[in-house]
Amino acid sequence: MELSIAVGALPFYPFDRTLAIARDAGVSHVEVLLSRRLISIGGESISAIAARTGVAVLTTHAILSLRHESLDQKLAADVASIRTAATIDSCRSIVLHPPTDHAGSAGSVKWWLDAIVKTRERERPSLDLALENRAENWDGTPAQWLDDIGRLTAIAGEWGMRVCLDLAHAASFGLDLASAIQAARPQLINVHLSDAHPRRFRGGLLNGLFRDHALPGSGILAIDDALTTLAALSYRGPLTLELSPVSLRAWLPSAPRCRLSAAVADIRQRVDAQSASPGLTRHDSNRAR
Repeated sequence: MELSIAVGALPFYPFDRTLAIARDAGVSHVEVLLSRRLISIGGESISAIAARTGVAVLTTHAILSLRHESLDQKLAADVASIRTAATIDSCRSIVLHPPTDHAGSAGSVKWWLDAIVKTRERERPSLDLALENRAENWDGTPAQWLDDIGRLTAIAGEWGMRVCLDLAHAASFGLDLASAIQAARPQLINVHLSDAHPRRFRGGLLNGLFRDHALPGSGILAIDDALTTLAALSYRGPLTLELSPVSLRAWLPSAPRCRLSAAVADIRQRVDAQSASPGLTRHDSNRAR
């Protein structure tokens, strides 16, 4: 497993500063949440900033919209994200959220899948497209075609795509983490790791800030069971710490660096305690000692 940090939790910080905070927390890889500003500077500039900071962009995440958007608008944002990710040399995969259909049907999702796969083939065929499982946000959204992890995994395979499994999102549907990992195993290429609190809010923003993406050990998720399952399956992809601005206390100057450092140390200790250290890269194993 390659320990990485999703740096999108600090959206109001300068980009180079977020990368430096991740580096100082003890990782050499990051996942970059793309924004219109980052897309405007281009993938080569993103790579250059990361290199100067001393980290590599291992994965990216497509633009997230906090407002309702049409299917065409979502596709345009995802296409722009894929094009940018394709020009970041170190980027192996981009995380994408399937569109939400108002009726929960498959038609619009299949249209979107076809369009983004064609974009990938034009831009960089070797770039993996990773479908992320959605969270239950109690906002009236009907059950979606790809809510089931097994179906999400099967569809990803059919379309030449992969899966990014967000453990907190899976838990929001009441899923057992070990079972969710097993279901995603055939196409699993990225794992978003965090804890979660036993709360229920209306809407993705509130749940993302206050329920999901909590510091490991501060919530109710069976993180050790998840890590044990990943090790047993010989998973060697990114283990991406995805923490919210609230969990990092982003409004306090020194808190994000301290909290990220503690989270990285905690996860490495958990992995080592389960005798799973052979799954770490040589670089990360050396850091863990």
